[in-house]
Amino acid sequence: MTKALALTRSDGPAGSVAVRRRPWLAWAACVGRWILVRLTADFFRGLCAFGPWSGAAYRRLWRRGRRTFEQRRRWELVRTELWSGRRNIAAAAAWMLGGAVVVLVLPVGSGMVRGFVAGTLATSWAWMVFVTSLIRTYPVTMGEWGESFTREVLTSREFGWPFLDDVPMEKRNIDHVAVSPRAVLAMETKFVGAGRQWATDRYREVAMDGARSSARSVRSILLSQGFKDVPVEAVLMIWGPGAGQLENDWAVLDGVHVVRGLAAADEWRRHCNDGDISAARAKELHGILRSHQAMRDAHAGAKTRPAHASAGCSRPGPPRSRES
Repeated sequence: MTKALALTRSDGPAGSVAVRRRPWLAWAACVGRWILVRLTADFFRGLCAFGPWSGAAYRRLWRRGRRTFEQRRRWELVRTELWSGRRNIAAAAAWMLGGAVVVLVLPVGSGMVRGFVAGTLATSWAWMVFVTSLIRTYPVTMGEWGESFTREVLTSREFGWPFLDDVPMEKRNIDHVAVSPRAVLAMETKFVGAGRQWATDRYREVAMDGARSSARSVRSILLSQGFKDVPVEAVLMIWGPGAGQLENDWAVLDGVHVVRGLAAADEWRRHCNDGDISAARAKELHGILRSHQAMRDAHAGAKTRPAHASAGCSRPGPPRSRES
């Protein structure tokens, strides 16, 4: 009978019994805690990977106090979306986080089970807010990812060109400006989804015009500093599943280098490395463009500080469009 009930006599007072410990329960508890820790760590890692401060290069920019145009645009959009949905977020928090607190307080079940249920409710609420923000900012998120892909290509050891991210102009910005031996490259980046028809897409000409406008802006900056003989070329980097619709991995269309991501990066790099711009001259041109970037940043900061000082509330306004 004692064996059937899995009981064994303890070392305490005579006649007392204790349930035999099962080692697999202890192992299961350890595995459960490890899974909870990993899920929490992965959540915050994902938040850093896809939030407005995403990517290693983004974190470097964040640490030195400068964010790119797409970062600022996305952060404004995220704040606007969170503000507009604040009632739903608060209601979900009241139900889910309140339920987590109730589960922790009620003396029902073991502590590990209560902690698991409470952690699941709290993490589910955080994931709900995060995924909702990600879905509603999907277009800006894709643009940010595309820029990060181009940045990774330019920072690779094979290229080795001096370049800048996010060169601001009066009413727009230039995604990247690189100085290759062949020319100064004014680069725009587009992420094309699987459902987009690039050949007939109405945004195609807008993207091409944006690349040409960026090249004109860079040419104007260099002319203002007396550099009249430096060639400037427009580049449009295409990323995403829709990039497979391009007929060629790399082609010059209407004066714009249309490059399909990594598929054409090596061939395009060899083409741009064939030129007469020396390393010293490239460094000089890069310094001029960096000075322009710093001047624009200082100008934007001087305009933003009085606006923040005179603001009467912290409610976020509508996100600024790319052409504004």
